[in-house]
Formats: sequence, structure tokens, C-alpha cells
Amino acid sequence: MAGFPVRYHGSITELHGLTFTATVHDCDDDHGQDITGRDEGCHTLVDESGRSLAHVRRSSITPIAPDGDDLHHVARDGDWIHLPSLGEVRFAHQESGPTCRTWWIYYYACSGRRWSISARLVSIYDAAAIRTRYTTPQERLTWQVRMALDELAETCAHPHLHQVFEEQADLVERLTRQQELNADAAELAGVEAGQG
Repeated sequence: MAGFPVRYHGSITELHGLTFTATVHDCDDDHGQDITGRDEGCHTLVDESGRSLAHVRRSSITPIAPDGDDLHHVARDGDWIHLPSLGEVRFAHQESGPTCRTWWIYYYACSGRRWSISARLVSIYDAAAIRTRYTTPQERLTWQVRMALDELAETCAHPHLHQVFEEQADLVERLTRQQELNADAAELAGVEAGQG
């Protein structure tokens, strides 16, 4: 199994914040359960110098995304999150629920050939709008363009909604321009890195 980068924050305080490559370690030891009731699991960590740690609990490491940020940070529009009984969905936004122990999580759902935003009322103990896998800024922007195009197609079906049509067309134009600028900047950075 391939390893994945993690930041350590376990019981060995002098290693806190250091980056390791982690692999899942199969062992018969009982490592208990984390706060969600999942089996803690066990990992082996190795750093660049070859130093290794065995039997490290899942709660002692934080996976790192390719951008260097924690993998499981608060989700942004277009990130993937996990919702109980639904699995992985594309996150839209979140707001407070009717009680202090609930929140509304809004996510993108496909019905037929159209995307829309659906909502799920969840307990703060059951779900959080936390990114479950890495989504590049380019992928999120592409997703936003796709949603704007879908909304644009929906408004085209109703000619009397001319103002909404114009707003969505402007949004698509802005997002497309931003995507082109990001692609140009990435290409330029690659060329400069190759010359240096």
C-alpha cells in the first residue's frame, strides 16, 4: 500500500508538527476507538531520514493534502464531504439549524439531468462540513462554472427571466476568465521553475 503524507501530533511532543509518510499497519492490538466510535486503527510512520514510528493511532496524525494544508479542513463550495446515509457529496454551504445541536448542510444533487442544491439537517455530532479528499482550486472553479452553466441552461428555458439570464451569463464569463488566468499562471510558474 502506498504511503500518504501526515503531520504528527501524538504523545511524543518533540515530534509534533513533523511530516511523515504513513502506511496502514495491520496488527492485532486493540487501539480503542476515536471520538466518533470508529476503530482507531494503526499506522507506521517514516520520515525522510528513515526514522520510523510504529503503532501510531489515527488520532495522532493529520493527513496533508498536496497543497500543504490539512486534508480535512472546513469545506468550501465544490469540495467533497461525507454525509451520513448519503456518502460523499459536493458541498455547497452550511448554516445553523433550528437548534444549537444541528446545522443545515447544503450540497449539490443531480435529479434527472439537472443539478440543484439540496439540504440535509444533521446533528453536529453526526456530520461536519469537513473536506474528505483534496480538490484543487482549478477543480473547484471548474465545478462552479459547471453549476453556473446548468443554471444558465435552466433560465434559458424561461425567456421572461432575461435579467437572471444576463446575471448567469456574466458569472460564467467571470469564472471562465478566472480559470484561464489560473491556467496561464500555472503554466508560467512551470516554465520559470524549469528555467531556474
